[in-house]
Amino acid sequence: MTISQKKSVLVVVVMWMVNSMGGCGGTSPGKETTTTEETSVSESRPKGVVGENPAGVQMEGLLGTISQYDVERVVKRGYEKMFECFQDPWDLIEEIEGSFELVMEVAADGSVSQVYLRDGDLGSRQAEACIVGKVAGFTFPAPEGGNKAMISYAMEIEEPYDHPAPHNWGGAKSREVLSEHMEDLESCLKGETGVTLTVYIGRGGKVVSAGATSSSFEMYEAGLCLARAAEAWTYSEDPGERPAKAVLEF
Repeated sequence: MTISQKKSVLVVVVMWMVNSMGGCGGTSPGKETTTTEETSVSESRPKGVVGENPAGVQMEGLLGTISQYDVERVVKRGYEKMFECFQDPWDLIEEIEGSFELVMEVAADGSVSQVYLRDGDLGSRQAEACIVGKVAGFTFPAPEGGNKAMISYAMEIEEPYDHPAPHNWGGAKSREVLSEHMEDLESCLKGETGVTLTVYIGRGGKVVSAGATSSSFEMYEAGLCLARAAEAWTYSEDPGERPAKAVLEF
């Protein structure tokens, strides 16, 4: 099944600015709120990829800024490329959906020098790595007033078919399987924290998809490592016809 044959997918996008002065973050005072509107990227889909104009966009770094208009223009132009990242994951398991934040460091020439996913529960290492790869190729206007800017862009991916929510296995069932795989945790995390792991469990208790987001770029590789390891895990119970989903924070 190709992407164009999917019924629809909803991507809700929210952006905001975090003003950074000497490493201290805070919301810019007196920021004017913009009116929200929805824009379809593809007229060939009933809903397509939908964006929400943000209440405001702020950048952090060495006082560099990029206008809200330019950030929206670049990211919305990349929707179709990011949308491609879900074809194979959805062929594997249709229930993959969730939210995350794109965190991008934009260099002086407008290129994306770093990107990672934060605070997410998507649960597909394949889709997450694909998104990071696509976003790494974005080009923004050069930041004004500094040699870099940080952009935080929140997204929600909604699977295109109506279905009951997966069972929530984030409690005792997950603690049991974690106790059996402490070596994976120690090898990937190396005593650090700041990773959110999301797994989907299918028939036979087998983890059929896993993904991870991190609290910082430094923990990005640790998240990838843990998601890759979790793909080989098996829970002791079978969730039945509907898969189960567990979101685990480390």
